Amino acid sequence: RVPEWLEYHAAYAASHGFEGRLPPLADASDHVNLVWRVPLGVCGLITPWNHPLLIATKKVSVALAAGNSLVLKPPLEAPLTCLELAKVLREAGVPPGVVQVVPGAGPSAGRALCQHPLVERLDFTGGTATGVEIARAMAAAGKVRPYSAELGGNAPILVFDDARSVEEAVDGVAFAAFVASGQTCVSGKRILVQRAVRAEFTERLVAKAQALRVGDPTLVETDLGPLISRIQLQRVQSQVDRAVAAGARLLCGGKPPGPERCDLAGKGHFFEPTVLTDAAPDNPAFSEEVFGPVVTVSEFETEADGVALANASQYGLGGAMWTSDVRRAHRVAKRLRCGLIWANCHHRNDPSSPWGGFGQSGIGRENGPEAFEEYTATQSLTVRTADAPENWFGDRAARYG
Repeated sequence: RVPEWLEYHAAYAASHGFEGRLPPLADASDHVNLVWRVPLGVCGLITPWNHPLLIATKKVSVALAAGNSLVLKPPLEAPLTCLELAKVLREAGVPPGVVQVVPGAGPSAGRALCQHPLVERLDFTGGTATGVEIARAMAAAGKVRPYSAELGGNAPILVFDDARSVEEAVDGVAFAAFVASGQTCVSGKRILVQRAVRAEFTERLVAKAQALRVGDPTLVETDLGPLISRIQLQRVQSQVDRAVAAGARLLCGGKPPGPERCDLAGKGHFFEPTVLTDAAPDNPAFSEEVFGPVVTVSEFETEADGVALANASQYGLGGAMWTSDVRRAHRVAKRLRCGLIWANCHHRNDPSSPWGGFGQSGIGRENGPEAFEEYTATQSLTVRTADAPENWFGDRAARYG
């Protein structure tokens, strides 16, 4: 689906992006105001390792469509797809120097990009702590410039007792939680289940998690591949251990798989799909972003209780619900403090639909007209059309309040 982002932003730029407007001025009888959008200049893009080609393309496509040039710093763990993307763009006719890829570590290459005097805009996707450091680095450079950041998440999923079937909800939650081994910013982490169906849902989710096949990600029959690195594996293991020590109860998983479950056990950074329960809101598994295949299951009684529990987070990127009541879906969506909300599905993404969150999940939006506006700025021209001369200081009638 990657080409869809190039096609969408190119079409939007050609049809709407640079289309001017004529605001209705209060003194329109003798003044005309014209507003249009212009590119920003050189944009710095810093992209993550979990979707290295897709996320880079989301940023590159709109930056180019809006008329900017760019410098892309790919993730240290997965730089090759970004280098190949630049090669494809050159072959497609993008002029030399318009797209430059500069691999390197964040503290060196990333900081240099943040503080370079020619960079007019910074666009980052990654962890919240790094996003904050980028903002500090930009401020330290002493130059005011726009910054957008798609940061961490800790997505809640509400399962109401009016869901069409518990089995269907379990299948949807399993996808939300364990796709890409839980290494996505909108991965379902906090599973909130209404009391009437909590027992059945939990039993089915545990069985589903235990049946998922862990192994070689290049094989079609594999459900979960490895985590990105040994460091990430150790981080996830530490978070699960701290969660259990803080009172959470482990229902399944919680460790790397053995040879009976994974043919590559001991040869890769694999972690079993993990389900925890009895995690209080201050438990690490509930309050922190766990970038791995780990979820907590919590119970709520009323719709209001569920929404309150869902919003009990510093993050506000993605959220979802399973319900057969369309009125409830609309009502709950408006009450959730999330930028992305799904009903009876999860992780649906399209270049025409804005993507971003609230709170510690970042600022700004990817996708849609919103992204194009972030990569451009307005210019406003006001023209006086009256034939009569204007003498501000010599004619008091010329003044206005």
